[in-house]
Amino acid sequence: MTLPLASIIILTKNEEANIGRCLDGVFAQKTGFPLEVIVVDSGSTDGTLEIIRNYDVKLLEIRPDEFNHGLTRQFGAEHASGKFIVTIVADAYPADNAWLANLLAPFREDENIVGVYGGQIPRDDCDPFKAAQLRAWITGRDERIVHRLPEGRSLEDMTPEERRRAVNFDDINSARRRSIIQKFPFPECEYAEDLVWASKVLAAGCALVYEPSAKVVH
Repeated sequence: MTLPLASIIILTKNEEANIGRCLDGVFAQKTGFPLEVIVVDSGSTDGTLEIIRNYDVKLLEIRPDEFNHGLTRQFGAEHASGKFIVTIVADAYPADNAWLANLLAPFREDENIVGVYGGQIPRDDCDPFKAAQLRAWITGRDERIVHRLPEGRSLEDMTPEERRRAVNFDDINSARRRSIIQKFPFPECEYAEDLVWASKVLAAGCALVYEPSAKVVH
């Protein structure tokens, strides 16, 4: 049996309106390598599960009270077998069929790159104010960004704004080396698990990359 190169983890709860489009986009990817899709559902009561069962995915179910943004992603990762652990949220979908290949491409350039996150395009029905915020943030830009802590500096030395930009990472659309998750697992967090994780790996001397060509609509 050939092991997948990438394991894609999606969390769901009552995502009947979104999950089909998300999975369609994931399975439409042109990669040239095997992948697996893992869906962790935390108590959907609408038609989410019926939709998911129409796809070739590994479905894991947990109770609603067991859900945690960090630990539930870690739970999915522990059931994954890919070299890279990819996360996308159920209400986003790949902007094109090169999303996954583009998201994983930076890992080939430098072993010190342990995480990559991609761009976001506002959905057509997005609130105009939120859409403008999204376009103005890092994930709305078209240039690649490499995050490393400057030599001789720590996060504690930075201003709050410097720190926020330095540790930016986004599990809406991201990938990690499986090996780094084994060393730095998804943290237990009610929210912002991606920023907490990023701060730990950057402090350990690793690098993260924002790859704008790996876009999702969100």
